Amino acid sequence: MSTKRVASGSASAPKPKKCRKSINLETKLEVLKKSDEGMRLKDIANLFNLAPSTVVTIKKDKNKIKSSAKNATPLTAKLATRHRPPIMEEMERLLALWVDDMCMCMTNILMQEKARSLYDDLLAKDEASAGPNGAAAPPPFNASKGWLERFKNRNHLHSVTQSGEAASADKEAAQAYLPVLKKIIEDKSIFNYQLSRTRQVRALEEETAEEDDPEPQLHLTRKILADVISKFESGIHDIVNNDPNRERSLKFENTVRSALTAYKMLHQEKVHQAQQTTITSFFTKPAATSPASSTSTSSDDDAPTSPQ
Repeated sequence: MSTKRVASGSASAPKPKKCRKSINLETKLEVLKKSDEGMRLKDIANLFNLAPSTVVTIKKDKNKIKSSAKNATPLTAKLATRHRPPIMEEMERLLALWVDDMCMCMTNILMQEKARSLYDDLLAKDEASAGPNGAAAPPPFNASKGWLERFKNRNHLHSVTQSGEAASADKEAAQAYLPVLKKIIEDKSIFNYQLSRTRQVRALEEETAEEDDPEPQLHLTRKILADVISKFESGIHDIVNNDPNRERSLKFENTVRSALTAYKMLHQEKVHQAQQTTITSFFTKPAATSPASSTSTSSDDDAPTSPQ
């Protein structure tokens, strides 16, 4: 009995490995839909480029697939992913708008505080609208450093490293040196001559301006600026806490704060000038009164007047 000749190389040639294909939930639901419509198994397999056995397995697991579809996240997801609460999505959207409208560099602490404030406001509104028998409360939000880094990556925000004397100055050593500096000034009788000279020149210029222009000039005093800034801050607080449109209130807050920036800087400058004047008067010695002149004055007052 003759034996069949084995082709050379066929015994040692490895069989191609079949790759396992992941089928998402949306495809499985489409397969079940076509099957319910009466399409043949072979046609379904050709339509979705699947093996007939795979189509049979999907039909067997029909109930499981439909129950999974009710609790699934996106239908196109092949793997289970963590579902983020809608309140987090809304909070991050508002925070991104706020950062974009501010148009300035911000610290991580400021962004974390704003994120917690937005989250608390949205949470309070959701609880008020849901009522006592509403849905389960979302998890607490702490605005951690890890969340902040992920938020900055999602919104393409880059960190800027601050360098220079302001970032590396030893504040404790500077505070400890203040008493030493005060003692040196008192012992050496050092006076701020340049500042006094500047004040004299400024006073002379103001007197000259008053003589040239007899009309009364308007002045923004520290008290007026402080009152105006306080009223605007109170108005911003009322709008932000009571406006149901969060995006509109954020734009209002950013616009008003941007307009107040110049007046806040002016108020800080006036406060600084007042503090500097106080320091100068503290270190300036008062003019000594001559005892001889005071004695002669008193003696002249006490002397009797001669009759005419």
